[in-house]
Amino acid sequence: MIIKLIFTLLSCLCFVKLSAQNPQRFNEIEKASSQPNQVKWLDISPQDLLVFNRISSNLTEVRVLFLTDCQLKELPTGVLDLQKLELLKLQGNQLTNLPKQLITLTQIEVINLRANRFKKLPEILKKLPLLRELDLGDNIGLDISQAVNVMSNIDKLDKLYLDGNDLQSLPDQAKKLTSLEEIDLGNNPNLNLKQAFQILSNLSKLNVLDLKHNTLKKLPKEIQLLSNIKGLAMDENKNIHLKSLNKYLTQMNQLKVVLLRNSKLTKLPKKLNGFNKLSLLDLSQNSFSKQEQDRIHAELPNVKVIF
Repeated sequence: MIIKLIFTLLSCLCFVKLSAQNPQRFNEIEKASSQPNQVKWLDISPQDLLVFNRISSNLTEVRVLFLTDCQLKELPTGVLDLQKLELLKLQGNQLTNLPKQLITLTQIEVINLRANRFKKLPEILKKLPLLRELDLGDNIGLDISQAVNVMSNIDKLDKLYLDGNDLQSLPDQAKKLTSLEEIDLGNNPNLNLKQAFQILSNLSKLNVLDLKHNTLKKLPKEIQLLSNIKGLAMDENKNIHLKSLNKYLTQMNQLKVVLLRNSKLTKLPKKLNGFNKLSLLDLSQNSFSKQEQDRIHAELPNVKVIF
């Protein structure tokens, strides 16, 4: 469980499992067209879009499709031919909607819509029966209330990325995201964390929370309401108040992994009884002296501390 948590927190996107060993990644459309039945992972560049649409009906085995930074304003029609598609990455385009025909891709589990121009979350997503992971990061202007209303009807949704959306608060409807296990709320410096924690406390399956790059100072005491959290990422928060954090950690008995990387830290509080409950504490990319490192190791003998 701890290894899984570490992997989740350290990765940006959890790729869907393929049935076989890791497939060869095809990033040349000509090569893919010459052996279409061998293609399970396809990475399309902008100049290959016309060829892709022409040969897509032959790509019957594709499970993973990357269409990143292709300046797309609409989904290429060829995508709808990929009936075995499980992961669709559309990051870095200019999309504002998705076609209703997407409903035919019933095997999709993961969709990455990061860094597009969505104002409304397409309703079609709630009709994808296996969808479990959704990346909506960096869609400035996204109507979060409307988006959460749609997501509350995605029964299997367990991983959600909302970082970089200038969120102020979480809508009350977020209480209905009952399958959610992991959420990324990083890079939302104006987010009302007290209110957000109160909402998230209703999600009994939530066990990983990412608050990186949020200009955190003193965490509100409501973080203690997140009694099932096992992994907490707070990287790149330069002014975080560690004494109060240590106090709150004493009440979070399920918490096992804390990330505080790249936060300009030079020391931890004298009392570390809260941190002592952890299995892993990642303090890398900070500025701890050798003396302070030795003290921390001595105070936390049962914790894996990374400097």
